[in-house]
Amino acid sequence: MSLIGHPRPSTPSGVPLGQHLLERACRRALDWPEPTFVSVNISGRQIGAGGLVANVSAILDRTGLDPARLQLEITESAVAGTPQSIETLQGLARLGVRIAIDDFGTGYSNLAYLCDLPVHSLKLASRFLHGGNVDTLLGVMVSLGRTLGLHITAEGIENAEQARRLLDLGCDSGQGYHLGRPL
Repeated sequence: MSLIGHPRPSTPSGVPLGQHLLERACRRALDWPEPTFVSVNISGRQIGAGGLVANVSAILDRTGLDPARLQLEITESAVAGTPQSIETLQGLARLGVRIAIDDFGTGYSNLAYLCDLPVHSLKLASRFLHGGNVDTLLGVMVSLGRTLGLHITAEGIENAEQARRLLDLGCDSGQGYHLGRPL
């Protein structure tokens, strides 16, 4: 696969493609009103490959995007407590970039990592909107996030009833087809 006008990534890791997409997202965000921020998923490969902090810093310098307007989303498993991943996230936070744990509650990480990682936001996985005891479990996760001073986003909102329940539980924001299609 290659992007039109762009060479195929030089390594099979997908890291050059991830860097290219991150830069495109940052350039695009410059056209949005402040304080809107752009959220970009970062893969475990990008974190593990090394150099992510330097690459993000260079992209922010090239684009002129305020680091506070960039949120990098990572999964719990991508930062499963390795010293390198924690150091990388701390470096990104020192740049002023927001960090979100995506699909929170579906990985294998230890909750204690939430105290060690420079996280700004938790994105609650959509699977928690379905099934029994949903409100109880979501309420506990929202309360945990609030106690840690984190912004709470619920993923996968498909109807008005789910949106109302999540608002009642104290979620700060949401995403899903009920609120708008992905762009």
